[in-house]
Amino acid sequence: MADVLQSFLPKDLGRLLATKEGADVDFEVGGMVFAAHRCVLAARSPVSKADLFGPTMEENTSYIRINDMNAETFQALLHYIYTDSLPDMNDQEVGAMAHHLLSAADRIHFPGLVERGGRVEPAYTWDHYVAADDFADRENRSFPNKALQVKGELWDFYRCQEGFEARVNAICDEVAKKLVKDMHYESRIQAII
Repeated sequence: MADVLQSFLPKDLGRLLATKEGADVDFEVGGMVFAAHRCVLAARSPVSKADLFGPTMEENTSYIRINDMNAETFQALLHYIYTDSLPDMNDQEVGAMAHHLLSAADRIHFPGLVERGGRVEPAYTWDHYVAADDFADRENRSFPNKALQVKGELWDFYRCQEGFEARVNAICDEVAKKLVKDMHYESRIQAII
């Protein structure tokens, strides 16, 4: 029964990426051009959604040049965004690309990719975020791990009355854990609808 209920969405989206059918945006990265689908990118990353459809979008979002990433990393990132899996690579290739790939995913606030135990894997739990080293965010801030980055970014939007810091920090811990759990659920729902 489990085989019957298996989702074919990652495989179908991977085929869509490979065939470029319906692609509506081209990315030039490291001298190579990659075709993609704005709706898929927007559904999977809030930063991509804002860049491609939000009020800050540039006039021409059908051709975007990325200067600070290599082509192999961008190709692996696209593959992960579309399929929820890394492209076929041996451990040595994954190790060589891990830092670049994690940094790229972090830059677009792509939920769910961390390095743990020397391997790049989906970050479905709070424990993944605690174990994962952080990279500088868009404001060039660094945190000891991804979990503290999530909490730090929550504090960017909220302030608390003096004397309530300990109580609010405890609540923030619970909210951050729920946020990580929910964002994976939401990103998958958004990819489907």
